Amino acid sequence: MRVFIAIDLPEELKRKISEIYSEVKGVKGKFVEPENLHITLKFLGEQPPHIVNDVINLLSEINFEPFKVTLCGVGTFNNRVVWIGISDGFDRICSLHREIDGKLKMLKFEKDRNFHPHATILRIKHFTDKSSFDEFLEKYKERVFGTFSVYEFKLKRSTLTPQGPIYTDLASFELR
Repeated sequence: MRVFIAIDLPEELKRKISEIYSEVKGVKGKFVEPENLHITLKFLGEQPPHIVNDVINLLSEINFEPFKVTLCGVGTFNNRVVWIGISDGFDRICSLHREIDGKLKMLKFEKDRNFHPHATILRIKHFTDKSSFDEFLEKYKERVFGTFSVYEFKLKRSTLTPQGPIYTDLASFELR
């Protein structure tokens, strides 16, 4: 099964973020469905059930305090992925990611070299008017979408369909 570890966004922030979808101009692509918006901590890919069980056991050992995150700004990775950035809480997410990487090293998972926490909102297929897209980025580059408290992270299954991925929670890990 295809799995990843993520922090879910609160419904109010999902709504606020999806409100800007209609303002994205100059590109063709696939928006992330509002209900699927999240911050990925680690993508594990296709894994057999026994490895997923081992992952759950290791992640349940993580001891990490709750923290606050502020979603702020819009940017891109290589003009292919459009994301909402993190201001407050960036370092805490990176620390949690390092904890997860450390635990999963026991299962021979590779460490992520260039982890940059964000919430993906759009995967760009091609540009129709780059200057219109650049105007959108400029308008939202410092926009604060909101702050929320992180009390848990989840192991999720991703089932790919022609309509887009369907995410199912496999396990939840409380921060304490």
